[in-house]
Amino acid sequence: MRKLNALLLNAFLIAALACFSHTLYADSNYIEPTMVTLPAGEFLMGSKESDTEQPIHKVKVGSFKLAKYDVTNKEFTQFLKATDYKPTKVCLVKEQKGALQEHPRTWDEDKDTGRQFNPVTCLSWKDTQAYIAWLSTQTNKHYRLPSEAEWEYAARAGSTKKFHFGDDEKNLCQYGNGYDKPTSQDLGPLLQWPAKGIECDDDERNPSTVGTYLPNKFGLYDMIGNASQWVADCYHTNYQGAPKTGIAWTDANCTTPFARGGARSTDANSQRSAFRPTAEEVNAIGQQGYFDRGFRLALDIKNYIKEDIKNGIKDDTPTPLSELQKSFIADLTKAQQTVIERKAIALKQREALLATYKNWKKTPVIVPPMINIPAGKFLMGSNLSDKEKPIHKVSVNAFKISKYEVTIKQFKQFAAATNHITGNDCWKYVSENGGQFKVGYDIAPGNWLTPEYAPSDFHPVMCVSWDDANAYLAWLSQQTGKKYRLPTEAEWEYAAGAGSTKKYFFGNDDKDVCQYGNTFDESGMRAFVRDKEYKNRDMKCDDGAEYTTVVGMYKPNAFGLYDMIGNISEWVEDCDHENYEGAPTDGSAWISEKCSMRSRKGSTYGQEKGSHTTMRAHGGQSNRSSTGEGFRIVEDIRPEDICSDASSACKKVSGKQSTFEIELAEAQKAEVIKRKQTLSK
Repeated sequence: MRKLNALLLNAFLIAALACFSHTLYADSNYIEPTMVTLPAGEFLMGSKESDTEQPIHKVKVGSFKLAKYDVTNKEFTQFLKATDYKPTKVCLVKEQKGALQEHPRTWDEDKDTGRQFNPVTCLSWKDTQAYIAWLSTQTNKHYRLPSEAEWEYAARAGSTKKFHFGDDEKNLCQYGNGYDKPTSQDLGPLLQWPAKGIECDDDERNPSTVGTYLPNKFGLYDMIGNASQWVADCYHTNYQGAPKTGIAWTDANCTTPFARGGARSTDANSQRSAFRPTAEEVNAIGQQGYFDRGFRLALDIKNYIKEDIKNGIKDDTPTPLSELQKSFIADLTKAQQTVIERKAIALKQREALLATYKNWKKTPVIVPPMINIPAGKFLMGSNLSDKEKPIHKVSVNAFKISKYEVTIKQFKQFAAATNHITGNDCWKYVSENGGQFKVGYDIAPGNWLTPEYAPSDFHPVMCVSWDDANAYLAWLSQQTGKKYRLPTEAEWEYAAGAGSTKKYFFGNDDKDVCQYGNTFDESGMRAFVRDKEYKNRDMKCDDGAEYTTVVGMYKPNAFGLYDMIGNISEWVEDCDHENYEGAPTDGSAWISEKCSMRSRKGSTYGQEKGSHTTMRAHGGQSNRSSTGEGFRIVEDIRPEDICSDASSACKKVSGKQSTFEIELAEAQKAEVIKRKQTLSK
């Protein structure tokens, strides 16, 4: 059987080599992988963790070479350029609830210098064989995929523990790019993945440059995480009858090649050295490209067969480094160092932030002032935008909504109590028509505490995602015993309009907007001209605020709610939809099965497109922005609190003025003085 397997593999390789024989370059115009020589040895393959990994059996592995890193985008791109090979056009991507969806694969996306040294993924098994055949032709060496036994032997690096470094999953983030806790907090709610996040943080939310984590004892990188790796074997449901040597366990008509190892989207269990996928998982992917799957190369050591010698293939011939090879190694080293330095800075920032948290007051919990909103009916939407059509009648039950937008002070208390860390990048206004998409804003370093975005404790918190907002609400609910949540889109618009059918809740005159909200006015324009190279133009009014301002500075609407116009737009519970076709009419949240984008309501301090009550916007669920994305909260109302009209009794907030509101009043006075100074300049 062993001889048959070797002959089958060799026959395939020789046939593939013939296809690429015309591309042989005398000037070594190719990038060759850095190989690590692994010693011969014996190990116990498998584990008791899963039926697919049993029976545990002793395997004897001969010495062989294995690539130090996964094959990168840059290496695979050189093959495409040299051969005009057309790789798999479709890539399977794990989406909602783990369901696999086909997506077009655009190779141009990986020409970006930031991705050149990421592992190449979305390749079918056939694609890997084509690359291997081409590289073997160029180098006169017999490159191949490692067998499953070789892969596990290499991954373990002599260890009998769960992971090559031990059993504690909290150390995984030192050794590989896996589905860590922050990534799970971002992607878990977004895609409804059931996998639990690894209890650590590797400061990486995307595929990582190869070789930026600690290696195992064999000197191999990324044998944990980043991308799973194709092996040479056909899939078998368990190890019953498996070879006792390191050869590949193949079949004459194999239709189920598969991969070993965890990836950036898989949990701690999948990062184990012995982990194997189930038959269901293997059959779902088959030979197709998969978004989290790549490969690394193996090379035999002095184990030639006659056909190899006849065809001039030698796998251990020393190869002097070409200029191209030297350049690749230098560029990769530079890219690795950049990533390592970035992570070191992020770690220091996170440690400093957590240290700062210790100085913040965690108690008493700030209970936001709430306004009772009576049940009622209203016409939702408008003819001002296609996104706001069709206008439709909606019935809304009574509820409570916060009087103000959630402030920095409130979010600080939550962060200190839970050690919640948001990402350290945030969309911001850059220049008129600037940024990578030429829309005036771009992603930049910063978070909700960056002074530019958080001038005082009583400014609205922004640079927080929909997920961050819900994390705050879950904590506040747990602390108070109340049920807090985001408003639905219908509840928000009903509360903002406060019974009005006008363009704004106060009427239709644009010149009056500055009395009721912090919109893009003359002061804002002056600031954007000064700071962001905008062209000056006349605005309709001036409220004295350049960017965001302290909450509650403007006149409230008829329900007693502040800042329902301007300052920041606010996350709501609903998924984003192109228009209101098919929208609920009972005031409930409009949730779709696939919900990567969430709705926002209200205008912002820097928005020129208007501030009318019915306007709609959206943002990615894990998106964070300083262009004006924050939130206010809703509490499900108790029967005894239900109001039937918009009377003063319904607007009244129970109890005396809280410490929070007393402090807010002082902040508002200070803001008034600041504005007078701004307007006098």
